[in-house]
Amino acid sequence: MKVMILEGVDGTGKTTVAEQLKQLIGSTAVIAKMPGATPLGQHLRQLHKNPQSINPKLTDIDPHTEQILMAADFSACIHWILTLPKETTIIFDRFNPISAVIYGTANGLDPCWTQQMISSSIPEQTPGIDGLYILSVPFEVSMKRRQQRNGGHCRIEARGNSFLEKVWGSYETFLSSNYRPVPIRHGRMINADQPINDVVQQIWADWCEWSKQ
Repeated sequence: MKVMILEGVDGTGKTTVAEQLKQLIGSTAVIAKMPGATPLGQHLRQLHKNPQSINPKLTDIDPHTEQILMAADFSACIHWILTLPKETTIIFDRFNPISAVIYGTANGLDPCWTQQMISSSIPEQTPGIDGLYILSVPFEVSMKRRQQRNGGHCRIEARGNSFLEKVWGSYETFLSSNYRPVPIRHGRMINADQPINDVVQQIWADWCEWSKQ
């Protein structure tokens, strides 16, 4: 089994890139969107994005509870992945052990607590990461792209530009940090401020090269 991860702030094109990479890889590729890859994850994703859609009285989720929910989503996702054929290539559209820590820290949580919470949800059989690609665009570009897309703002975006800029900064420096929730064989920052086809081809060429090693 091979594992590719696409990470980065909203508005970098992760979902579109994941879909095109799946086509390039072929029938053995599966996209795991986090949260949301499993039936449980789909409910958690809806809760994460808009709690009031689950219950009108649920106006928000406190950061600690949010981390616990993300840990539950990751655990469920990994147990599902372990049932897939060994020749499968998993393309993660976000990876909770990375994104949950970044968003949790931006929310003011103790990074050590957040990392321990996520680590406790990682099953021993969790495969390592063959390729981590962090899609990067200038903060102003990510803001413009979010404003242009349909569907309005989710509760995460409603926390304001200051919060989102902290998240953006954490992604920009992740590869130089020491935090590695699972072994990462290869990591690279990708300039996503270019045509989406160029982004896909850059990742694809890099992935093919590393897959040979």
